[in-house]
Amino acid sequence: MNEDELSNKQLFGKVSLGLDVQAFLQSPVGRYLIGKAENERAAALERLATVNPDDTKDVRRAQNKVAVIDLIQSWLAEAITEAGVAENDLQQREGND
Repeated sequence: MNEDELSNKQLFGKVSLGLDVQAFLQSPVGRYLIGKAENERAAALERLATVNPDDTKDVRRAQNKVAVIDLIQSWLAEAITEAGVAENDLQQREGND
């Protein structure tokens, strides 16, 4: 397998992953999990607004919950974005052949 074929395979893999993520997010399970994550994030932010600032354990717990949810959502968004970029790269390669 030459370098172009390997690169194309990687690009197709990114496109496939992005499509899988989009399909998952539109599925009942995906919508449920995103809804739960958004509710948990809102609850953690609300907790941060009311927690005693001297209770560092509770502050840290709420901050970590928000950070983890944000990180997971950014991974999902990143996979979708990378899929779009990979799809454009593949279309450009096809146009150059």
